[in-house]
Amino acid sequence: MDTRSLSNWMKFIRFHPDRAERFMDCFWESQLDSKMRVVETAQTRRYNSIYVFGGWYGILPRIMLDLDMANYVYSIDKDPDCEWVINDLDKDRDRPVIAITECASHFEYSEHENSETMLVINTSTEHMDQFTYNKWWNQIPTGADYIIQGNNYYDLDEHIRCADDIHHFRRINNCELCDGATSWPCEGTNGTYNRFMAWGRNAR
Repeated sequence: MDTRSLSNWMKFIRFHPDRAERFMDCFWESQLDSKMRVVETAQTRRYNSIYVFGGWYGILPRIMLDLDMANYVYSIDKDPDCEWVINDLDKDRDRPVIAITECASHFEYSEHENSETMLVINTSTEHMDQFTYNKWWNQIPTGADYIIQGNNYYDLDEHIRCADDIHHFRRINNCELCDGATSWPCEGTNGTYNRFMAWGRNAR
């Protein structure tokens, strides 16, 4: 990873103390571990475009750009504050993360892009109700690769669609025919919970 990114993240905390606590939530061990699992899974090939839904403050997209995993990396989040933060972090970068404020289910992919050079990532499936998730899922272009993450951490009110186990996770996220799936334990404020991940190619 580019050391400049680490420096920019620390500068953001220093110069924006009103946002520091929320920003630092991106760097819990479980958050970083889940991001690196995405990176390790996706590094088998290079893409033209990577779309990260629920990209938050763009940490995962920035890492993927630093590793030259794609020509363009998009971070899509419905919170407009996320776009402001990413643009502030990347204001002097030659290859910035492309931040977009949009509900995932309303996002429109370019019809001119080759879907076979595209990776679609959703690391926030537990934050989406089933209707919104299904609409988002059905818009993934045929031939695009995908990586999906979620968890069974029911203790947060904003987690509205958790999965009980990896089998339940695959079923509610429409990826029972995925190429691979895994789960791993994480430490939460109220004890241990599990994170889930599935990946494959949209053959629909």
